[in-house]
Amino acid sequence: MPLHPSVVHYPIGLLTAALLFYVLYAWTGREAFRTAGWYCHGLGLIGAAAAIVSGVAARSDVTDRIDAVWLDRHQTLGIGTSVYFLLTWLIFLQRPAWLRRRAIVAALSLVGWGLLLITARYGTILVWHFLVQSS
Repeated sequence: MPLHPSVVHYPIGLLTAALLFYVLYAWTGREAFRTAGWYCHGLGLIGAAAAIVSGVAARSDVTDRIDAVWLDRHQTLGIGTSVYFLLTWLIFLQRPAWLRRRAIVAALSLVGWGLLLITARYGTILVWHFLVQSS
């Protein structure tokens, strides 16, 4: 049984929580929200690395049952989403005052959440359309 389906939910949840905490911090200015966002963001990046490694490892187990184009899209989106969140983390690390700018935080959060949703949707299609229905 591949590890990827079990691991992937942690970065999705943690990075979504980080975005929510950043938005709350931008609107309220409460330091507890910023701190919670940093922890969720850092743990989410660690989880994203684990999801990428486990996903690449699991790929060889399903290549005979899933169209390679769909696998490539999901893998590219997963890596791209992880890079996006790493870059936003570095931006907020270099420019912590930007966390107080509501428009910047809202825009970066919407893009990040959209990437998470699209990547997760491709994963859902891979599992339910190709693996569950074909077995």
